Amino acid sequence: MSSDTITAQPNSAAQSRRWVWLGLFLVICFAGCVRIRLLDLPLERDEGEYAYMGRLMLEGTAPFKLAYSMKLPGTSAMYALIMAVFGQTTVGIHLGLLVLNAATIGLVFLLGRKLIDDKAGFIAAASYAILSLHPSVMGIVAHATNFVIFFALAGMLMLLRAMETRRISVYFLSGVLLGLGFVMKQPGLFFVLFGLLFLIRMEWKQGAVNRTGFAARIASFSIGAALPFALICIWLWRAGVFRRFWFWTFTYATNYGSRQTPGQGWQNLEFHVESEMGWDILFWLVAAVGMFFLWRDKAARFNAIFLTTLLLISIVAVGQGLYFRPHYFILALPAVCLLIGGGYESARCWLAKTKALAVWQFAPAAIFAAVGALVVLGEAPLFFEYPATRASEYLYATYGPNPFPTSGMIAGFVRDHTQAGDTMAVLGSEPQIYFQSQRKSATGYLYTYSLMEPGPLARPMQSEMMVEIEAAKPEIIVLAKLTFSWGITPQSDGTILAWAQKYCADNYEVVGVLSYPVKSAADIHWEADAARHMADSKESIYVFKRKPASPAAPNP
Repeated sequence: MSSDTITAQPNSAAQSRRWVWLGLFLVICFAGCVRIRLLDLPLERDEGEYAYMGRLMLEGTAPFKLAYSMKLPGTSAMYALIMAVFGQTTVGIHLGLLVLNAATIGLVFLLGRKLIDDKAGFIAAASYAILSLHPSVMGIVAHATNFVIFFALAGMLMLLRAMETRRISVYFLSGVLLGLGFVMKQPGLFFVLFGLLFLIRMEWKQGAVNRTGFAARIASFSIGAALPFALICIWLWRAGVFRRFWFWTFTYATNYGSRQTPGQGWQNLEFHVESEMGWDILFWLVAAVGMFFLWRDKAARFNAIFLTTLLLISIVAVGQGLYFRPHYFILALPAVCLLIGGGYESARCWLAKTKALAVWQFAPAAIFAAVGALVVLGEAPLFFEYPATRASEYLYATYGPNPFPTSGMIAGFVRDHTQAGDTMAVLGSEPQIYFQSQRKSATGYLYTYSLMEPGPLARPMQSEMMVEIEAAKPEIIVLAKLTFSWGITPQSDGTILAWAQKYCADNYEVVGVLSYPVKSAADIHWEADAARHMADSKESIYVFKRKPASPAAPNP
């Protein structure tokens, strides 16, 4: 509840509420307009993975049967749902993200309103609308973390409702929603744990440990949280791919998540802050100030505990694995934005109680407006000017050449030079080409990062990928000789790289060469022209087509 002790007149309160709802509508419209302008933003790797696996689901193929991923399949299932509604296109996918983002902004508002009041909810929602667009979190891209947060917020809101109604069914539903956040991607488990710990604390505080209903409420929540994962396990067991699913999402994912040392993790975090954060860091600073005002406001102690704990859990979710990739930070945005909203309300009430000059009582709102304006203006070219292709280049400029803007061109060539039933293989981590070409992969390995990582798993994975490709005899092979498509290190096993060069030379002819960064048509060569040109830079993509079969020797 709000710590504001000033009682407003009924008409004034109703008018204020109308302004808040109008402001929320305008904020959602602003975020929607930015996203509409960039609906055709080229798909990147993660989007390509989810889209390709989502399409396989729509065709009736279970996850992990024809495509492998270390992520739980919830986000791919959401992609399938989005594509079933909006179409199997880049625009359709980003339109689905637009709707999801609008709903998430609404959930941030409702949670802020539930915990504090309408104005705090609006401040939090407006903060989330701006931050979730920012390139420092790759918010325009449909990453899994967007889906995790949507279900996590819905689950938290439902859990607060359950504590009010004390109805077992509402506890169960809150658990289901948080459990859905987990199956979107593994870090969602931290929000399930947050919900469980918060529920136990509140039950204990209310003396419910001695009541017969305590166990029922905890069990109902826990069963609901476990249900989505249990159903996925049953589904994949019946599809005959459970062992592969478990290997990729737990055995390999655990190995992947424990590879970074604390020193490497700190370097990753420093790189993110120094290279990718801009004016948006001001929102994080305002959140820290908001936390201070929340904790000094005795009437807001419940909100301070709830939101601080949520922030700590969110930071753990962001930092698990110590990679600190930009889109991981989306997991912390709701906590940061709700602290901004809660701090705004506590600061406003404190200023009112101190009888400060009227002009100072507007300081919290003025500071928030100034920070929001700086962040938006700081990214004005991305939000209002850059076309989709330029926006893609801008988003990933820190990482060097990436083929996202040209993937559609490569996929179009593959589609035009193959039949619908033909397979292809991408040697590299560019699964968006599979989706855009509408051709199935000859291998379940959509990424090659795992093949280049040190450790005992790399060589067996390489062998499996080579066997799958040789057995399928794909019509097209796309060889991505790009740094960020392989992640080669001095410790990498180069067996598959040597195999790829020989296999393509023996069985394929080059029909496409793209030199990166692609600056003009002079960097792109197709068919006969491709055979006469080799890439001028080390960063390049080669497209190979299977050589015609030699005529069979006549029988004697």
